[in-house]
Parts: sequence; C-alpha cells; structure tokens
Amino acid sequence: HPMTDFSQVLQGRASGIEVSNSSGAPGQKAKIRIRGANSISGGNDPLYVVDGFVTDFETVNVNDVQSVEILKDASATAIYGSRGANGVILITTKKGNKAHPRIRISSHTGINRITDKYDLLNAEEYAGFINDFYDTDAFSQEEINKFRNGYGTNWQDELFQTGISQNYQASVSGGSQTMNYYISTNYINEKGTLINTNRKKYSFRGNFNIDFNERLTLAVSINTTKNDKKNSHLSTSGSKKSAVIWETLIWSPTEPIFNEDGSYNQTDKYGSVNRNPYLYAKESLNNDINQSVTLNTNLKYKLFNELTLSLIAGTEKKSYEERDFKNKYIENQTEAQRIYDDILNWQITGMATYNKAFNNKHWVTAVGGYEMSEFESNYFEGLGKDLGVSSVGYDNLSLAKSQTIGSGFIKSSLLSYFARVNYNYQSKYFFTGTWRADGSSKFAEGNKWGYFPSFALSWRASEEAFIKDLGIFDDLKVRGSWGITGNQAIDPYATFSSLREAGYSYGTSTYYPGYTPSIPASTNLKWEETEQLNVGLDFGMMENRLSFSLEYFKKNTTDLLTERLIPSYSGFGSKASITQNLGEIENKGFEANLNFVPVLKTNFSWDIHLNLSALKNEVISIGGQERIFGETYGSGIMEASPFVIMPGYALGSFWGYRFLGIWTSSEQAEALKYGAVPGDSKYEDVDGDYTIGAADYQVIGDANPDFTWGLNNQLRYKNFELNVLIQGVHGRDVLNLTYASAATILGDTRSITLKEAINYWTPQNENTIWPNVKSSSNINYLNSSKWLQNGSYVKLRNISLAYTIPQDVAKIGNLKLSVSGQNLLTLTSYKGFDPEVSSTGELDTDSGLDFGVYPLPKIITFGVALDF
Repeated sequence: HPMTDFSQVLQGRASGIEVSNSSGAPGQKAKIRIRGANSISGGNDPLYVVDGFVTDFETVNVNDVQSVEILKDASATAIYGSRGANGVILITTKKGNKAHPRIRISSHTGINRITDKYDLLNAEEYAGFINDFYDTDAFSQEEINKFRNGYGTNWQDELFQTGISQNYQASVSGGSQTMNYYISTNYINEKGTLINTNRKKYSFRGNFNIDFNERLTLAVSINTTKNDKKNSHLSTSGSKKSAVIWETLIWSPTEPIFNEDGSYNQTDKYGSVNRNPYLYAKESLNNDINQSVTLNTNLKYKLFNELTLSLIAGTEKKSYEERDFKNKYIENQTEAQRIYDDILNWQITGMATYNKAFNNKHWVTAVGGYEMSEFESNYFEGLGKDLGVSSVGYDNLSLAKSQTIGSGFIKSSLLSYFARVNYNYQSKYFFTGTWRADGSSKFAEGNKWGYFPSFALSWRASEEAFIKDLGIFDDLKVRGSWGITGNQAIDPYATFSSLREAGYSYGTSTYYPGYTPSIPASTNLKWEETEQLNVGLDFGMMENRLSFSLEYFKKNTTDLLTERLIPSYSGFGSKASITQNLGEIENKGFEANLNFVPVLKTNFSWDIHLNLSALKNEVISIGGQERIFGETYGSGIMEASPFVIMPGYALGSFWGYRFLGIWTSSEQAEALKYGAVPGDSKYEDVDGDYTIGAADYQVIGDANPDFTWGLNNQLRYKNFELNVLIQGVHGRDVLNLTYASAATILGDTRSITLKEAINYWTPQNENTIWPNVKSSSNINYLNSSKWLQNGSYVKLRNISLAYTIPQDVAKIGNLKLSVSGQNLLTLTSYKGFDPEVSSTGELDTDSGLDFGVYPLPKIITFGVALDF
C-alpha cells in the first residue's frame, strides 16, 4: 500500500520492534522501540544507518528503500558500540541496473476521516443538564426548543474535516557495464483531519555506482528533503502544548462559534474557562520546517582477492526551523517568533575486510576499522511582541515594539575503533566475536572511552547427518549470543558546571545583572551500558515453505544516565538537577516469527507471516532513590504528575489514587469518617488515616503492553495482489484525561459534556460510577485509576488490492491500479478516539497519556503506477 513515512514499513511486520503513532497529525513522527526502553534520560531511539551513514529515518523517502534489516541482539549491534544499545535499523536504498533505463511514475490520493467521535451531549440535553445542575432556568424553554430544532454547535463536527493526502513519486534507473544510476523525486501533500493543519514534503535522491575496474568501485548518493508541517502544535495537549482538541470536547454545545455581529465568541458561560477551540485552530499560524542535504560516498578497493579496503565518507546539513505568530485573537499582545537550528554532521568510516576459505572446511571473515564523526549545532532565536502590522506575521520581527534574542552552540564528536571475526566450520559451527572502543567528547577525562565486546555461537544442526536422515528439516539452527553496548545520548556539556542569570540591587534603585551557579559539574559521568543475552532456535520445513524462529532475550542497562534533584540548601536553586549514573533497568521477553506459504502455484500464491513479541520492563534500582516523578500535565486540573519511576515497576508507570467507586447509602457512616456523603467518589485509603492525600498515592497501571503481534497475508492471483495486515497490542493501560475532562466538573472544566456521565448518582440511582454533581463534598481526582482504560486493540492496519495491466495490453508499460485502506477497523474497549496515540510523544518515562491528542484517521487511498 502507499506509504508516506518509513515507520509504516516496520509497523506490525516484525517481532521485537514496537511502532506506535503518537499522533494522527500530518507528518508526526512515530515512536519506534526495539526490545523495550533501556534508558531514563539517555534516549531510547534505535540507530538508523542508511547505506552506511548514520542519519534520521525522517530524511528517507520510503519509496527509495530497497531493504531493511533490524539488528536486535548485542552481537549484531555491538559493531555500532556506543549507539547500538537501543537496536540498529539498517536501510539500503535502491540502486540502478546495468540495463536500459526504467522509468516509474505513481500517483496516490487518499481520503482521511475521523469516524470514532465522543458521544457528547447535544445542545438540548446540555441545556437541560445546566438547568438541573444550577436548579434554575439558565436556559428558557424557548431556547431549549431552538436547540431541539438544530441550534447549537457540534464542536467535533466543526473542528474535524475530511483530509486529503496526495503522494506523487517518479524515478528513473539504468546504467551500463561500468556504471549505474537511480534517481527519484517525491512530493507529499497532506491536509489533516483537524482544520488548518497540513504537511508538505519534498524529497530528491540520486544514487550512482561506478566500476572503474575490477578492483576499484565508487558509490555516491545525494539525498535532499524538506518537510513543512503547519500547526503541528495543535496535535496534542499537555503542559506546554495547545489544548485545542481537549477544548473541542469541553466547550458548551449551547455556545455559538460567532457572535451575532460576526466576531468570535470568546466566552463559554457554563463550560470551559479557556478559548474558543475553533478560533484557536483557525487563527493559529505555526510552521515547523525541517530541511536536510546528505552526501555520502563509499569507495572500495580490492587489494587482492581476500582483502578489500573501503572508505565511507558522508556529511549531512540539516536545519530545523519553527515560525510562530500569535495574533490578537490568541494573545492580548501580538507575538511573533523565529527559532532556527543549523546542524552539521559528518562521518568517516574506514574498513578492511578479509575473506578466506581453507580446504573448503574453514571460512574466516575478519573486519577491522575506525570511525570518526562529529555533530555541530548553531541555534538562534528571535522573539517580537506587539507588532504594529499583523499582516506580516512572523516574517518581519523588526516591526515589534519589544524584541528579544537568544543563541546557542553545541558540538560533540566520537572516535571509534572496531573489529569483528566470523568463523564457520563446514557450515555447521559458527562463531562471531566483536569488539568496539568508543571515545566521546561528551564525557570528562578518564571516562571518555567505553569498551563493548560481544560474541555469538550457533550450530546448524540440519547439516548433521543424523538430522538429515530424519527427512524433516530443511534448516535447523540453534544460536546464542552475549554482548555489551552503550549509550551516550546526553547533552554534550552535561559534565560541566553552568551559570544562570541573576542580579541584585545592593539596596539601591539600580539593578546590577550578574550570574550565579546553576548546575554543578558532573565530571564522574560515564557510559550507560546495556548487557544482553540472547538465545534462539530456527527451523525450516516443507522445502522451507514453513519456517519458524523463537528467541529469548534478557538485557540489563546499568549506570543509567539519570537526572537527580539537588537539595535546595546546596545553593543551586530549588529545582536544580544534575545528571548522574544511577540505577538499572531490565528488559526481558520472547519473540516468535512464523512464515508459511500454504499455496505456491504459477497463477496463485499465498504467503502468511505471523510475529509475536512478549516483553517485561522493570526498573531494578534508581540509585537508592525511592521514586522519580514524571512531567506534570493539565495545569489547573491535576495536582501531581501521573507518572512515576519506581524500583519493581515498569518504566513510566501510572501514579495516582485507586478509585473504588461511589459511596452508597448503606455506607453513610463509613463515608462520614472521610468527610464524605453517599454519592461522593471513594478512593483507597492506603495509610488508613481516614484522609485521602499524598500518602495514598500508589502505582495504578502500566502503559507497556504485555504482548504484541502482527499477521500479514499476501495473496497473488494472476495479475491481482491482495495484502491484509492485522496488528494486535494487548495488556496496556491508557490514562484518558480527554474522557475525564468531559466527564467531570473540576477547575477549567466547569461542566459535563460526556453523555455517559449524566447518569450521575442520586438516591434513586446508586448503581453508577458517576458521583453526585450537586455534592459540595465530592472530589474528582484526575490522578486516579477511574480514568485508566484498557488500551489493548486489534487493528486492521492495512488492506490493499492491486491489479496490473501488463505492457502488451496497456501498450505504454505495466500499469498498476490499486485501492487500499489503513486503520479501517479497530477492535477495542477503549473509550477515547484511539488507544494507540499518546500526548507524551516519544517519552518513555511518561507514556500512554491521552490528553487532547490528535486522533489517527481512517484512510482510503486510490493509486495508479506506470512502469516502463
């Protein structure tokens, strides 16, 4: 099916790798994890290597991908040393062929819709609730009659729209006996399902391979991308994000978008205290623009038949820019901002590869090499307030009456040496040994170098005579590996002490600027290390039409790079923290892959691939600390962070009160001990002191799934192709604060809009989870298990049907027509838009939070491709 992002290649198709969409906004980056999260603050993204060069997968046009290899166990990843702890994804892009030019042109158009919306009160029902809640005629019968006849606002219908996505791809490839080429270009234009959101992406790639002679070859690739996302800040909610979707659900349906004079209605009389969500979405002007140019070369020289020398040299220039303008509707004082980050990466890798066979019994491959890489960032920021002319938006900050600027610079480098030896005897017994040394500029003297060894053993039992005689297995292999990999994903200056701006007047009327210590030096910081053990079994039967693999792994990450609060009496401030090596995290689990070809005929074939992953994540220790809290969300409606890191629990577990239901009439005496009455919410009193407070917080859930699976079916009949991909995620919790906000009266949410929550407690209606809205003693805590919902799901991730009209019929070339659907069906008990998305993006310490997140759309795509 047509893909717009590389992450879609991986989702549901391989074991041991979890791909989740944190948002349905156009162009939002997916969260990808290989065998769980290892680190608290050191980063958990895999390493992406494209044609030997380390880069970001967002720069890759998915249509240019020839093959993908996922490295998971320590023996496979160890040659990448310091950056291999989170797994490695090797991407090989397409090359040309030594034949006549081949041209391929494709066009795909998708229709995107949000179909699963919240069941909210309509204007008539809401007016009736308000009258009942306030025991007054807030809305007259005449107004209620008007609402009954269609007046009022369905905010979900007003904010969500039908999105359109367009994807155009063109490529040409060919060559001669001495060179080949592959050139491609791609354009994506996506209109989001939330109004005033879109994304445009442009990309170009040229891959060239030259054979100077039998010994000397050169590969050169150039890749450019530009990704322009409009109003991606509307995609989620939280402590620092826009809450437009959250507001969409809590604004009163009795309120109009516009006043009678055509101006925006900016006040909700009975519901939200915040801005009109339609106004905010329509008037927002924010662009995130990412651009990159990558040049990569690979020179190989065969010194003699057994020894090949290669040199990979690549450089990447990136820019990240945010442009933001807030007009008079969004801020009382107009505000424009430009943030620009200019980044330069370069990498040089030199390798020698030796291959030798001895007596057709012994085979040895040895690789040795070095690698140098450097990262440099130049940051600049300009902010202007009170612009005299709003029409220029963020394009002319000099028009602002007040201006501030900021800038920054970061530089880090890595020097590495590595070696690997592969040996096999009679294709039965295999050994691999790897060693890598990495020196990082991020660490202080004495701790710069990390050393990462690994080895692997395997036995291909199917080559043994006694196994062959069974006549059962085409392939049977037992394998095991052990190794250590590292992580140095910290700020380049984390080991340095720093200053913060401060000042004093010395008893005068003049303020004297100055500086005071901010963070003490962390000179003892060292590499975070992950030790991994892996054992596996592979077999193939029925001429390898049936193959199966099973793996068990256990990896322990020690010397965690963790932020630790410094006591306020130290003089560094009340919330100062320092990075230290503290604690341990363990990930262990099973992975299974089954491939089966039940039908393989000339005109009809059917391939089945099933993968299953089970993972348990546990924090073993955090350096003697009792717990570390996550970020805070929902200012004004949440009293503490809903996330905690604690020994014995998974990374980023949910932290809050245990909801026990509603006090009933028969429990009046017991409720009174808590200052409550029948109809109030009931929470577990952990310390038994008859008050619900901080001591009653506990771990109430876990966002990590127990197991995931994917089932991919590929059927071909003559010129027809059918693909069906189903994915399942089970045993995970989601804290649905979007649902909670629509169902409670608390802080910024002064009313109820969720239809389900109107079934609140009365003496005649005690069988409910909704408290008496008129009780003055009831307390609704959003840090509560009441709002934890089952985030398990089974999704029809993709179904696509294609028909190819062959060249002898189409005349101009092979013409492929296709129709496909993504996310068409989701089976779940989750009560929000979608259980997959998360307001916390790629965070692992805070995961599984739904707080006004942009829902994933259902997509139907029509395509045509011409190959000639």
